[in-house]
Amino acid sequence: MEKLCELSTIDKCEIYLPTYYLYKKTMKDNLNSCDIWVRFLAIDNYYGKNTDGFDIYNEIQHYRVNQKKIIPRHQYDNEEAFRKLIASFEENGFMKENPLCLNKDFMVIDGAHRLALALYMGIEMVPVCFKEKYYDVDFDYSVKWLEDNGFGKYTDRLMEQYHRIEELNKK
Repeated sequence: MEKLCELSTIDKCEIYLPTYYLYKKTMKDNLNSCDIWVRFLAIDNYYGKNTDGFDIYNEIQHYRVNQKKIIPRHQYDNEEAFRKLIASFEENGFMKENPLCLNKDFMVIDGAHRLALALYMGIEMVPVCFKEKYYDVDFDYSVKWLEDNGFGKYTDRLMEQYHRIEELNKK
């Protein structure tokens, strides 16, 4: 992994990986990253496909930011920034200047919003980087985490997003 971290420091060295591969690595074997599905609901809300996606996103985002010290505090009220990111993706696609940051297991540690948008918009390859500060970082936003933290009421809707992502990536 040290060699991968080193690659990320080389000037003009760009690393791209398949979006769906990163999603599966982040999911682990336990549907680890339900927060991606929450972001899908919010993106749908942005496009008028539901009326409560951002409400669910905000509720879970507030809880996550309060719970995890590694998440920057400014992301507590992140809806407006997420809306701007969606608009930016519409206009510019995935900007290589903002790669997804991965840990030693190739899990996305910084960039879940961008990963969700790349999946949503069918972007097949995304830029990534490896940073030492994320090397050993791990997290659990599994279905069990949802249920253990009072979000079980959303499990069925979020599982629909899981199946949707799987269908999108069969093509």
